[in-house]
Amino acid sequence: MTEDDLELAGRIVSLGDNCEFGFVQRHLGLEPSGLLRWAIAWPENVIALLERIAAGDPLEGFFAFPGIEPYNAGMVREPVTGLLFHSQMRSSKDPETGVFSFQLPDDARREIHSTEESKFSYLLQKFQSTLRDEARLYVIRGTKKLTDAEISRVDMLLRGFNPGNRLLVQTADPERPGTFETRDDGILIGYVRQLATYVQADCYDREGWADLIKALRAELKAY
Repeated sequence: MTEDDLELAGRIVSLGDNCEFGFVQRHLGLEPSGLLRWAIAWPENVIALLERIAAGDPLEGFFAFPGIEPYNAGMVREPVTGLLFHSQMRSSKDPETGVFSFQLPDDARREIHSTEESKFSYLLQKFQSTLRDEARLYVIRGTKKLTDAEISRVDMLLRGFNPGNRLLVQTADPERPGTFETRDDGILIGYVRQLATYVQADCYDREGWADLIKALRAELKAY
């Protein structure tokens, strides 16, 4: 990869739905901070978040202590946005009910929460600023959970913040990995051999992603 390829890869912003693109960047030696880079963000949550930001919603109570809920052993659900974040507020699952509960008492968790609240609040502010202030390429995974109507809605919202914003839908096609096409509406569809699983998001098509980034860099001069 050239320096220009790496620069582009470092400026692409992930919109979910899992951490696959975060690992793409990490394995390229890139560690940009991003609200959704290591989050689980379902399409409906992403759309709702973008809509609320567009409406000027201050998102009061974001990552506030009382509302945080355990999602699994190492993740929590943020109730204002519905996003799932990795957290040091660890949880255990009841073997009988299957329900997760926090391991630590409130006082101990508050210390951890204070640090994480500061981090995620900063990332939210950065995400909001970037949407408006810098033309970026945003990538979202094109799984079965993502409908064409949702793709169009995300694209419309991104362009509403900044006309230069572009949406890349990452999808799988073993016949043409490392390539992309541009729809009539300007949305980019990028292909890799297969999407990473939710259990092993770090096991992705490295060659396909590398070729895709090179192809994007060759065609997209504004990023």
